[in-house]
Amino acid sequence: MKLEVGKGYRVKPHCKIEGVFSYVRNGKKLPVPSEYSLWCAALNNTRATFFVYRKRKKGGWILLKSRKMAVTVTLNLDQAGFLEEVDSKG
Repeated sequence: MKLEVGKGYRVKPHCKIEGVFSYVRNGKKLPVPSEYSLWCAALNNTRATFFVYRKRKKGGWILLKSRKMAVTVTLNLDQAGFLEEVDSKG
């Protein structure tokens, strides 16, 4: 699967991938829940960086924040096969 900047993605059901979240020190990898919506912000030859959104209780999506900063997650491009593209409405 080819990733594109500005598109939305979600982890496929029953798939486990790990990424480096921006709020975690020392680059420790954590699992990325399939409930999160990931919006591709940057790509290079080996990695992709995504903004992380979560579902609101009242409906819609909200940007996940840590200390007023947007949370990002960095994934290796070899994990792209475990992502599925979603439309802007989620």
